[in-house]
Amino acid sequence: MRGRSTPPLPPPEAAPVDEAPREVGPSPDAPKNRPSARLAVGGGYGRLFDVRMVGPEVSLSGGVEASRGPGRAPVAVVGTLTGERATSPNGLTAYNARGLATIELVLGRARLGAGIHVQYFALARKSGIFDARTDDGAVITRLGVGAHLSASVDVVEIDRSAIYLSVTPELTYPLPLSNVSGAIGFRL
Repeated sequence: MRGRSTPPLPPPEAAPVDEAPREVGPSPDAPKNRPSARLAVGGGYGRLFDVRMVGPEVSLSGGVEASRGPGRAPVAVVGTLTGERATSPNGLTAYNARGLATIELVLGRARLGAGIHVQYFALARKSGIFDARTDDGAVITRLGVGAHLSASVDVVEIDRSAIYLSVTPELTYPLPLSNVSGAIGFRL
């Protein structure tokens, strides 16, 4: 085989040219983001040490819902401001203001989430928060941080909006405070 040269390779075949015009823009399978807003009203049940407190609650939320592509459940990132006024059986009044950050997994009509929150808590004697500011320090205020879970289900769907029911258990530190909130809300 010495002295024999190998024949040259034939030129590669040209790939067929696609004559169809290409679409400009994201593919239909690309993830899509959609803003979301919520308003909810409900009630909360909390415990500070062994004192139970019950009261009405209102929350306003905003965020974004992101599709993660075909075959994957969408995720929602939500920021919430919540206010609550609760009372105990022995006449104590508590005021809670919370800012929550939550990540939710969207499973059809159901949503499961977890997140962190910052809470401002004020506790007043029976006379009320504004009357209780006396020299003996009748108002206790604390700032706390904590973690929460959330679960909700869409009861009525209207196009891309929904009326939903939700429940959110919370734990806050350094306050020995646990709270469970239930609400009905509207999501745009």
